[in-house]
Amino acid sequence: MIRRLLHSLRKHQIPLPSARMAVKVMLPVLAIVAVMVIYIQAAKLGQYTKLSQYNPYAKSHGSPSLSASGFLSPSDFTHIDPNQFGKLPDENLYSPMQLIPKFNSDMHERYKASWDLLGRGHRFKQFEDLSEQAQCYFYFHKVYALRPNWSNDYDKWDFVINDDNLASEDVDDTTRDLLLNHRQEQAMALGTERMRMYDKCFVSEMAEKVDMAKIFSTMQQADPSVGSNLQWDFEKRMWPFLRDYNKSTFENLIPNFIGPSGKTLEHGYLPNIGSNHREEDDIAGATKYVYDEKHSFMWNWNHMSAMVAPKGIVLSFGDEQLELAAKLMAHFRFTGNELPIQVVTKGDISRETIDAVLRIARSDDIEFPQTDYHNAKNVKQTVWFVDVSPTLDPLVKDSFDRFKNKWLAAGLNLFQEYIFLDTDAINYVDMSYFFEKTDYVNTGTLFFKDRFLDETIADKKCPAMVETLVPTYQEEYYFNHFPAVSSDYVEEQCERLLEPKEKTFKDYFFGMKKHQMDSGLVVMDKDSHIVPLMISLMMHMTSKLGGCSYGDKEFFWLGFYISGHDYSFHSSRPGASGVLIHDAKVNKQLKQRKSEVCSITISHLDEHQGLLWVNGGAQNCKFDVAKQDWESQDLQMSSRFTSFEDMQKEYRGPVKMEAGIIPAEKQGAWGKPDQRCKGYYYCARYESQNKPYYFNKVHEKGKTVMFGPEQKDKYNSINKVWVHNYL
Repeated sequence: MIRRLLHSLRKHQIPLPSARMAVKVMLPVLAIVAVMVIYIQAAKLGQYTKLSQYNPYAKSHGSPSLSASGFLSPSDFTHIDPNQFGKLPDENLYSPMQLIPKFNSDMHERYKASWDLLGRGHRFKQFEDLSEQAQCYFYFHKVYALRPNWSNDYDKWDFVINDDNLASEDVDDTTRDLLLNHRQEQAMALGTERMRMYDKCFVSEMAEKVDMAKIFSTMQQADPSVGSNLQWDFEKRMWPFLRDYNKSTFENLIPNFIGPSGKTLEHGYLPNIGSNHREEDDIAGATKYVYDEKHSFMWNWNHMSAMVAPKGIVLSFGDEQLELAAKLMAHFRFTGNELPIQVVTKGDISRETIDAVLRIARSDDIEFPQTDYHNAKNVKQTVWFVDVSPTLDPLVKDSFDRFKNKWLAAGLNLFQEYIFLDTDAINYVDMSYFFEKTDYVNTGTLFFKDRFLDETIADKKCPAMVETLVPTYQEEYYFNHFPAVSSDYVEEQCERLLEPKEKTFKDYFFGMKKHQMDSGLVVMDKDSHIVPLMISLMMHMTSKLGGCSYGDKEFFWLGFYISGHDYSFHSSRPGASGVLIHDAKVNKQLKQRKSEVCSITISHLDEHQGLLWVNGGAQNCKFDVAKQDWESQDLQMSSRFTSFEDMQKEYRGPVKMEAGIIPAEKQGAWGKPDQRCKGYYYCARYESQNKPYYFNKVHEKGKTVMFGPEQKDKYNSINKVWVHNYL
């Protein structure tokens, strides 16, 4: 056909255009056609190619109109008027995770419908094929789109569990549905999901590829209704205990520092604690930190910490703990600690206390009591006081009281790696041991277990409430977020095959045992685990979880479990150290042995290393209750001591270290003979005997750790130094 056309044109002598002319004509035509194709495709499918505009549900799902406070209390159940709240939506959406399956389904349908064979694979990706930045953008944009007034306000958090309020026969179906809907809207589970996503997008290694400022500026452009200053609004909603800030005002959030010489660093500057210290210029070399708005608050806090010091010791105490703090400083000097120390406060410690601690840490004329320890040292301590009150929202600062103060020290100190100690905790091995010769090297954490006691969790709902905070199936599937321990595995596995953290999990969630962790000494890589620490903080601040832990203790590892970050527990539970007492009433035929060590302190022991550390100080009784105990009719202390003075001397004296006992994890392994020393006096028990009718088979309950001569000299010298008065 083409040949005939060309032949006809030549026959009639019609001139043909040159090849160059043909190209000039055809290229614009092809370009116009291509633009039209792209325009048609974009017009049809444009809203699905922009994540910010993606909304698979056309109708709006409004929330019920609650009371002004935003709460429904159990007392409201019987007089709720269903008409007041309107009809419940057919489908309630609370989390962006719920949108992802529909997103994938829509993208798949659009992919199949598109005749743009070359471009559709790029334009209509499944969620898991999007870039990391696009996934983060999708999630946090939809956080605002689904719940414009969302917040991690721990005062309002609730839990979606089938408790008595939902299961009661007095609650009708409509009220039950309304209450369930309200709980889902206020669920702490949404908060922990947001914190895990914050960790993934804005703190972890992925954060180096994600431009946070770009994400939120794009969100503002796509949806002006979210308001201005979105990035800073987001940080405040994520971490409500922080003071309001933006890039230019972040300097106002930097803590106040007092150095080892007692000089105060100009506000806004960071000290270089990790450098070789000279007292006369302890504030020399201070620098300012420039906030990187491409990254999050927690990322910036980690990078600030890297500028200040890589590794150190963190303490938290107030004026009332001055005597204990003084003893601890003397202990650090005597044992030769060379790590810098940060004492984290919220500005509620007096200048007199600060000066007293610095004097003991740096004085040339400190005098230790005479000891037999030949390796004693006297190393001046580098102590910085870090006041984080500028970092905190003034309205919530005072809510960090008692045990909750510890979270400010654990999360807002300025070390990359640290060992946190209570002021009455004493280490008997060098601090490097905890960093270098434990499971810390594998996970960046080291927790220690508490005594195996029979006391159960006060609030029986705790395991169920905590279990609601782990990742949903969708979060597991699309983001590979999993709890740090598999509940199903732990429940079914033989106990002797479980790791220490799994045994702890089983004792808490299935055994309902209240005391699992001793938080008197915690080893932490904050650079890797700052968000799990924040989850732990938020759990402790949530009033409905108050009965789930004695103080801060269990929230440490529960925050890690929920975050999905791996963590380590020391292999054995603690025991007691002191004088080994043998029971004479034994079965000699079975070669039975019964021993116990009684003490107010909790001793963390290792069969090979000996005594690692104790919680509770080194005195036989650290409380000033000698007179009270002497006068107690129940204790009858006059039958044990010749005089009150003898008893008082014993109470104030150091624990005599001869041996330690790690009791079996069985009922009755710990004894409590009486209520002396405020009821802190416990006895760790050991028992062994030949198994009946066997010649050499020995059955043991617990372990005895005998201290060698050098260990005894060291431990008893440390105790003697600790009980001395340095004020």
